[in-house]
Amino acid sequence: SAPNWQPLLRSDRDEAVGEFGIPYTLVTPVGTLSFNPAGGDGYYLSGIEGLDGGHVRAVVENLPGVDGAIVQSLRRGGAFPVLSGYLLASAVSTRRSLEDDLRSRIDSIRSADGTLKFTPSGTSQRRMTVRLLEPIRIAGGFLKTFTLALVATDPVAYSETQQTVDTSALTSGAGGSFTFPFSFPLSFGSASGGGTATATNSGNLETLPTIRVFGQITAPIVKNETTGKQLSFPGLTLLAGEFMDVDCKAKTALLNGSSENSLLGKLDIGVSEFWALSVGANSIRLLGSGFDAAAKARLTFRDAFA
Repeated sequence: SAPNWQPLLRSDRDEAVGEFGIPYTLVTPVGTLSFNPAGGDGYYLSGIEGLDGGHVRAVVENLPGVDGAIVQSLRRGGAFPVLSGYLLASAVSTRRSLEDDLRSRIDSIRSADGTLKFTPSGTSQRRMTVRLLEPIRIAGGFLKTFTLALVATDPVAYSETQQTVDTSALTSGAGGSFTFPFSFPLSFGSASGGGTATATNSGNLETLPTIRVFGQITAPIVKNETTGKQLSFPGLTLLAGEFMDVDCKAKTALLNGSSENSLLGKLDIGVSEFWALSVGANSIRLLGSGFDAAAKARLTFRDAFA
């Protein structure tokens, strides 16, 4: 019978096949496996599936008593990469060594993360965090074949290079002032008053950044002006030397990086959303009701690909 990962392979479409013939590496806690070497003994891939994103989870609820349905926003499930190929060895001892290395390194990602890396033609290297889904299957006589089924809880492949972008210094035109209690709408002065940056996502999917806001600043707002979404902390003051770390994927906000000092209680959930960088250039702005020259925001992100 078919292994239990088979029904999970990209149910929304059939062409879930990675580019064939390019080098792949799998970094594990006990060593790195390299596939498709330029020649000689080694591991060669004959098939790659499941690298172009997770299957789509469509939630459709029929309307009671009338025609029609409610279609909720589509979400991606996990990705299920499957690598299949063969072990090429010029000697029995080499084949045995290759098989032992393959088994031990694959076994190490049963309960720990591995990183699958590959470089599509004409682009830079990409990476996906994976774990073992099924025991590796090795078959055959002198020419051994293998099938490696993996699972990625995050179905997105990211650029190997991590980008960091800082906003410019805040100036008086970017701030404005107010005192508590205050009422909406709030005015934050000129949009040309500093605190700006351009973050470019060169992938083909939106990507979720991490954001570090440096003090001194009161009531910080970090806004993606390209998408119109923002994170507003009206009740927060960061003192000189303090910082706030916002993880838009994990939906956390921490003071000075400490998991014991969550700042989510300071977040205005009525106007805020943990936002993503859309494909292409994104205009980012840091605003505040009061700040000094050290106040700025730093975005860290990777380009995202399906």
